[in-house]
Amino acid sequence: MTGEPQFAIRGRCRHPSARFEPFAIADVEQSVPERFEQQVDRHAERIAIRTAAETLTYANLDRLANRIAHAILARAGGDREPVAVLFEHEAAGIAALLGVLKAGRCYVPLDPASPVARTALLLEDAGARVIVTHGRCRALAERLAGSGAAVLDVDALDGSAPSERLGLRISPDALASMYYTSGSTGRPKGVVEIHRHRLVNARRSVNALGITPDDRLVLLYTVGFSGSANDVFGALLSGARLCPFDLRAGGADALARWLRDEAITIYHSTPQVLRSLLDALPVGAELAALRAVLLHSDSLYPADVERFRRHFGPTCLLLNAWGVTESSFFRPYFIDPRGAVPDGAVPAIGPPEEDDEIRLLDDDGGSVAPGETGEIVVTSRYLSPGYWGREGLTRERFRAVDGSGVGAYFTGDLGRALPDGSIAHLGRKDFQTKVRGYRVEPAEVEGALRALPGVRQAAVMGQPDGQGGHRLIAYVVMGEAGDGGTARTVSPAVDGTASGAAVTASAGDLRRALRERLPDYLVPSRVVLLPALPLTASGKLDRLALPAPGRDRPALDRAFRAAVTPLERALAGIWGAVLGLDGIGVDDDFLELGGDSLLAMQVTARVRETCGVDVPVEALLEAPTVAQMALTVAVHGAGPSPGAVAPFVGETPAAEAATSVPE
Repeated sequence: MTGEPQFAIRGRCRHPSARFEPFAIADVEQSVPERFEQQVDRHAERIAIRTAAETLTYANLDRLANRIAHAILARAGGDREPVAVLFEHEAAGIAALLGVLKAGRCYVPLDPASPVARTALLLEDAGARVIVTHGRCRALAERLAGSGAAVLDVDALDGSAPSERLGLRISPDALASMYYTSGSTGRPKGVVEIHRHRLVNARRSVNALGITPDDRLVLLYTVGFSGSANDVFGALLSGARLCPFDLRAGGADALARWLRDEAITIYHSTPQVLRSLLDALPVGAELAALRAVLLHSDSLYPADVERFRRHFGPTCLLLNAWGVTESSFFRPYFIDPRGAVPDGAVPAIGPPEEDDEIRLLDDDGGSVAPGETGEIVVTSRYLSPGYWGREGLTRERFRAVDGSGVGAYFTGDLGRALPDGSIAHLGRKDFQTKVRGYRVEPAEVEGALRALPGVRQAAVMGQPDGQGGHRLIAYVVMGEAGDGGTARTVSPAVDGTASGAAVTASAGDLRRALRERLPDYLVPSRVVLLPALPLTASGKLDRLALPAPGRDRPALDRAFRAAVTPLERALAGIWGAVLGLDGIGVDDDFLELGGDSLLAMQVTARVRETCGVDVPVEALLEAPTVAQMALTVAVHGAGPSPGAVAPFVGETPAAEAATSVPE
């Protein structure tokens, strides 16, 4: 994008309430528990967390977190190792984060949906000797713990256990959390945060969004995703209400109802999830309470802004943001609801503010000329201390750029400064990419592919998915030279070891194997089998010469059977449009074709629009063929679904629930 941006505005979101109190910079010189307990003292009976199953007041949340903290200290004593937290999408998981911090320890969030082998790797790397979990994840936690770690089940805590505050003196410089991201060496790396870093992040969110105790923030991501921390602490360190919603179990239709019923005022997601939400909203539908929509991680385009404006009025602001876990940088780009929408991607970094500086540097470390592209380097007093156990990588990425003594983080992202001081994000210097909001190093996926029996070579690239995001494409050379690609099939056990009979491995075989080893966002959408990988003149992999995957149906381990009935043909057409494929057979597996839960949301939205039938996302993922979906649609019958989102206008929020976690 060139020229003067026409739709940026400065300042925070103006809240209709006069209750907004800026988060002062002096208040970052304490611990997270201290700031949280200040909110508890002020808002004890206000709702802190509300899910579909339970409601916790600030006082109840504080007592539960205190009991967890006492239990951690009883099991771990004076040990200082990080504490792992393993939860699904529940309020107790957030209480566990607070409990770990109250105990003076650093939490490491784990995702129960990730493959066991990878989760065990993170646990080992962190050196955690205590896993805090709950009943539904207890069996998994015990399996991960083996004989080397203790398991603390918060559901089994004695109601008479101490619930008073511990009163520990915790330094702002103490370790607070460790979030793992994909690693360029093929091994995930833990990004360390201290309490001051976490409070600075919360402060910037609170002040930019104008968060008050009257606000209700939706939480769409598990605590294992680093982007969720700003939602969690932005709400709970300002007296607001946090409303977790499980996108994996629900879908765009259910999300729309949740936003309406809970009168959500602040929404945060990737652009892809917002697009699915907009697809689910009927024409004229209104989410009247929503006043701010914050997007992150992937490109936002003028068409997205125009669609947003059709559903949300001029009082609802749209913000586009960029950020990295290693930095507390948060400078969203505010989009004027009345401004013109120019061509090109929307900038992701707003004009300069306090406490940080963005520099755009060339390969020699010099500043680029105005309008030129350079690496985004964040200079700030509030950077992460670095990577857990990775001193060399820390020195490489965190280094000063002048003699001021203020640290700088070299992000590896490219940007270009615009005349108003905002910055257009232009992607990565290397081949790192973001998929569904998660940062992905292709080397980690390549390493997992090469570990599969019969895989001789592998390369992975991030490519635009045509919807503003990115998808992973894997290029694989199978077997030994001259053997025609025959290899042992991959059928890994849960511990990551492989077994299986000698057959010809297909793209579907490889994707199934990777799903046993990697989180779903790291599993490539397409696997392209090649006789050889392209090389440069010097014999290195030529990534830019890797062929585009095209729209042909990938090689699967089942014969093609064409759609016959009008319903099957309609469903196959919907799948093809969403997956970007031609020639889908009625027995083809949605996941093997490259589908995931986010694409499943798009499929079900189009099925509802085309067939008038509301098919749950989980039904598609559990019965993932066109033939099975046709049966599901037939069972549900034609016509509008009784669970449709409309009507929106004039409906009142659901009554407050009275349930809570026992004290």
